[in-house]
Formats: sequence, C-alpha cells, structure tokens
Amino acid sequence: MDSPISLQRRLEALPPRFVARLADDTHLIVEVKGQPGPNSEAKKRYTTEWWIPAVAGTPALPHRRWAFVELTNKNTMRDELYQTIRDLIGKGNP
Repeated sequence: MDSPISLQRRLEALPPRFVARLADDTHLIVEVKGQPGPNSEAKKRYTTEWWIPAVAGTPALPHRRWAFVELTNKNTMRDELYQTIRDLIGKGNP
C-alpha cells in the first residue's frame, strides 16, 4: 500500500512502515522515523487529508476506519503508540 504524494511537482509512492489492524478493525498507519525528513510533513498531510478520506469513502472497503500516527522519539515511541491505540479504540465506530 503506497501513499502517492506530489513532491515538487513529481509524484512519488511512499509506503508506510506498518499498517496495524486494531481489535476494533481500525487500520492504523504507523510511520516510524528516527528524525523527520524533508518530506515528512507533506507525507503526513497527504495521508491524513487525502489518502485516508479517499480510501475510507470507497465502496470497496466499507465500514473500515483508518488512522495515522507518526512516531519520532525512540524514548517515547512505545507509550505514544499505546496511547494512540487506546484513544482510537475508545472512540469506537462513528
């Protein structure tokens, strides 16, 4: 599953690090970075503002929730990921 984004007028396919299917069937796109790169913000924005709404709205994938998290601090990654999962599962389906 690639996330095609436009960077400086050219289209690139950037695969996420992980896609986790949570207990409530939410699909969580997990991007892990030691340090955010020059395209990190563009990729995050594209994924959250364009890719997720497009995929979530397709009839081919009904009733699926999608979310995105970017983890950058190795000392807090585990806690951030667990908190994101708790927050998502606590929301339930819309």
